[in-house]
Parts: sequence; structure tokens; C-alpha cells
Amino acid sequence: KEEHVKDRLTQVVDNYAMIVEENTKTRRLDKFNQIDADMRDLFRVDPDNKIGRSYWNIYYGEQVAPEYTEPGTPDGIPEWAFTQLELLKEYRYLISWYLENREIENGELGGGISDDSDYTNYYPGFAAMGMMPDRLTDGAARLMEAVYDQGMLTDGVSTIKTDGLHTYEEGVNLILQMNILQTGNPKQAERMMETARNYRDRLFGVNDAGHVHMRSDFFSATEMSTEGLWAWSTMRSYFHCAPAMIMGELYGIHSARKLLISFMDSMLAHAKPDARGKLLMPEDVNFNTDEVRSWGWNNSMPPLWFCWLWTGNPKYRAPIDDSGWIRSVGDKEAQVREYRNQLRILKTKEFLYTKGSIWTDRIQYSADAIQIARLGAPAMNRISHYAPSNPVAWRFEDEENSGKVAIWVHDCDNSHFSVEFYNTDRKPVKVKLIGAQSLLGDWELVKPDGKIQALEFGRTRSVDLILPKGESHISMRLTGEAVPYDSLTDLGISSEDIRIEGDKVAVTLHNVSGQDAEPMKVSLVNASGKTISSMTSPRITAPEDLLPKTAVIRLAVPAGTELKGCRIVIDPDNEITELYETNNSVTIDKK
Repeated sequence: KEEHVKDRLTQVVDNYAMIVEENTKTRRLDKFNQIDADMRDLFRVDPDNKIGRSYWNIYYGEQVAPEYTEPGTPDGIPEWAFTQLELLKEYRYLISWYLENREIENGELGGGISDDSDYTNYYPGFAAMGMMPDRLTDGAARLMEAVYDQGMLTDGVSTIKTDGLHTYEEGVNLILQMNILQTGNPKQAERMMETARNYRDRLFGVNDAGHVHMRSDFFSATEMSTEGLWAWSTMRSYFHCAPAMIMGELYGIHSARKLLISFMDSMLAHAKPDARGKLLMPEDVNFNTDEVRSWGWNNSMPPLWFCWLWTGNPKYRAPIDDSGWIRSVGDKEAQVREYRNQLRILKTKEFLYTKGSIWTDRIQYSADAIQIARLGAPAMNRISHYAPSNPVAWRFEDEENSGKVAIWVHDCDNSHFSVEFYNTDRKPVKVKLIGAQSLLGDWELVKPDGKIQALEFGRTRSVDLILPKGESHISMRLTGEAVPYDSLTDLGISSEDIRIEGDKVAVTLHNVSGQDAEPMKVSLVNASGKTISSMTSPRITAPEDLLPKTAVIRLAVPAGTELKGCRIVIDPDNEITELYETNNSVTIDKK
């Protein structure tokens, strides 16, 4: 019996992995007959097999799921906090399982790089919630390098010719993830810049109707089919707005904003109300004829959102409001129901999502509710939020404390929010509250102890908090006029921009903003904080043409200086308000 059960279960698991994407359910196809027969033979011998029953329920939703016992809430802990942390623990287990059991040196997870890059769409959201931020960023970064090492992208676009969705999943989606995980990093910004430029020049075009649409749904970096059925863009074509969205929002590049607005204006020209009067967006559009053959809300919300943020024009907001894209997790009772439901689903599919080893792009679970609760809105998911909208993010001094503190961000937008915490640890927890997509300006913070603090807050700006044991609260609000992100300049460096040349340190400076970078002081500072040498950078124009704009300076190194541990610092006296401060310093790790 034991051998029979093991054999049948192995067949079920392997066969399911082969049909999970197609979801085959017809006896006309032998692959369905095979898995159906294997399942029935398994239950003939072991009718209560828990793993088999979970697959039976997953494959046939009407079948009874295996027995599941909900965790009971311990005395003294609010149920919303307990269930949120239980759900977060399950997410951590699923993510960690792949990191510990499937990840190889270059970041691959076992499904092939393109499918693995679908799975890593989970990384930015979990990292923003404070869960393993360095580990997840490192994993995504290594996978990103594998994309380039293996030649999957040429000039920022898929090397292979394939449909629009899969050209995106050949690595463009990873560039997007890295710009969320390492916002301001010049290397990641310029990779996205390259993709945005080539999309602008080749994929987007103006048709005979004067509309800006996508020319093809079958293309590569060097070839594009524009005839017949390939001239139809689809609902998934909206993913190709991501490079313009990122360059326009995270880096304030005005030409990228102009491109996206022109495209969405053309799409809105085809929008139409449904029977309820709710405005639907076009999905399938023919570039050559300007015809539309389907409407809906799939994938169009993020570009509409950014167009609305940039212009304030209500025409972009109307479909967003009609679609229900902006979600709330509701009150605490609603949160408990949502968390318990998600936990039940994940526990039922736990084997499937780990040892079952289906294709990594088929590991699909919702983490939206917990992102909305802890971040105010999703930082990222694969389909509906493929660009960040979260007002806040978190970084715990001790990363493991992310699983000990329940967080509920409510009454929020990018200019104000309130937060309720429940710290289950026996001692206070230190955490950084990061601005993420909040507006930049002067804010007022009401701390857990009731004291009021005035501070500058916004994207990548942060404030340190100490959360006492048990329940605590804070609130923040913008008190003055917001500083438009696209009005700020930004010089940035990364570790790859530092070269030691004899008695000089060569530093490549990058302008990654929509404003010209005026001359700035750049210094070489030793480990104790003493300035060793300084010089002024040249003026570097804004990359509005979506081509990198850089300059190289060479800082003198006095004889006998131990360079290891020294830092290169842009604007060391903090005289200039930049788009990002996090890309202004790099530590030299070699002699």
C-alpha cells in the first residue's frame, strides 16, 4: 500500500504540474484522463490522503477540501493583529522555502528565468512590509544580472520574438522590480531608461487616426510583426507602459510622462460605458485600423493612476473609481475574515506551492490585503498593481521583528495617514517608517507617546519609531505645499561607479532626474567621517532623451590613505534637496 500511494501521488503531482497553466478539464485530452485516473486510484487505496485531497480540491473546486483547523487567537492579542501575523508567517514560509530549497547562485528558482521573474513580483511588496528586504533585493538583483548575462534583453527589449506578455516577462518586469527595490540606483534607472527609449522609438506609434497605440503584439528588440492579427494589442499590452510610468514617476522624466499621457489619452478616446454607466477601457486595439474589439479594466489602472497623479485631470480618475481598483481592507472584523480566508487557501495549497514544484509562474496567491493593511496600498503585484502606489514602507532594525508587529495603515492617501500597531514582542521594537509614494514636503508626526515632531518626509525619506509592547498609534499629515518630485534634480552613484586609479579615485556620476544637475560638491570621506579630498562636479543635463547623462570626476588620494572603508559622498553638507538621498554615498570595499 505504501509504495502504491507514493507512486500514485507522485504521478498526480507531476501530471498536475504539466496541466496547471492550461487547466485541462476535458476527456478528449489524455493528459486529463491520466491525472483523473491517478487521483481516483490514489483515493481507492488511501481515500483520506491529505495531499491528494488538496489537489482534488484545487483541481475540482467543488470537491471538499481536506480538513483545516483555524488557529485560535491567544488571550490578550487582538484578533486582527494575530491573524495578520499568522498570514504574514505563512507568506514568509512560502517565500523562504524557495530561497532555501530552489534558489541557485544566479537567483534562479527552478522555473527558468522568465517564469522565475513572475514569482519575484512578490518580492517588492514583502520587502516594503519589512520582511527580509535585503535577502529579497539580493535575490532579485542576482536574477536581474542573469537576464543580462544570458542575453535575454537586447537594448532593453526581449531578444526573442514572442507575444507581448512574454516579451515583458523576458526581463523587463525584473527591471521594474529592481527600480522599486532599489529606487534611485543609477544602474537600475538607466536600464529602465533604455527600455523606455526603445519602446518609445519602436513599439509606440501614431496611427492614421492620430492615436498613439502599440504597433504590435509580436515583436523582439530587432523584429516586429505589424500585419494582420499581430497589429492587435491586448489587455496585457498595458504592461509595456511600465517603463514610461517608472521613468515619469520615480525619476520625474517629463518626456516619459508625455508619452504615457499621449497613449492613455488615445486609449480613453476608445473608452465606453457599460450597461451600468461605468466607464470601460479598451483592451484589444488594432493599430492599423484603430478598431477596438473588447473593453474592460484589466491592467489599465496603473497607467491611469499615474496620469491622474501627474495632471489631476478627473478623466483619468473616472475609470479607476468605476473599477473599484482602489481597495480598503475595511474594519478589523473585515480584516480578520480576509486574513483567515487567505490563510485557509494558502494552507490548502502549501504542498502545491512548495514541494509540489509547479512552474514558478503558476504560484499565484493574493497578498494584496496584507499589503493594503501594512502599506496603505500595494507596492506591487503581478497583474493589477505592477507599479507602486503604497504611501509608506517599513524597515525594522531587527528584520525578524517584522513578523512580531501587526500594522494597520488607515484613513490614508499620499498626504496623510494613521497607523495602528500591535507589538507582540515583550520589548519595544525599533522600525523606520519610510515615505514610499507619499508626497514630499513638511510633515507633522504624532508619535506613539503623543509627542509631535515636525520633519521632512516623502519618497525614501524616513523617520525612526520605537513601538512599545502592545497597542500603539501614530498619525502623519502634510502641513505645507508638496514639492513636486519632477522639479528636483538627482545625482546618484552605485558601487560599480567607483574605480581606483593610482593616487586617484574615479567616480562616475549619473543624473537620474528630469532636471539638470547643477555643480555639486563630491567628497572622499574616511571611516571616521573626516573629509580627505573634495571637488565640484560639472553640470550634467537631464536625460530627457532617455539616454544616460553622466560625468567622471577624479578625487585625489593622499599618500598613505587606507581607502577600504572610505566613502564617496555627493553633497556631503546636504545643501541641495534632491529627488533621492539614498544614492549619494558608496563605501569603498577594496584597498
